[in-house]
Amino acid sequence: VKDFSSGMSATAFVNARLVDPESGWDGPGALVVSEGVVADVRRGGELGPLSPDLRVVDCNGGLLIPGLIDLR
Repeated sequence: VKDFSSGMSATAFVNARLVDPESGWDGPGALVVSEGVVADVRRGGELGPLSPDLRVVDCNGGLLIPGLIDLR
């Protein structure tokens, strides 16, 4: 995992179902969002050792679709 200890506001979303229409991926994974931008994505697994400065959200298998915008 990239180093996010430089004071950036970052959140790791783990134990998620990722859907990426561009690549066709639909499966387990994790991702890191830093300053509102997806900074790291892992398909099929966890992010590995994480910095204690990183906020971690367990998605419990919930769906994450990076880039999807709620048009309601």
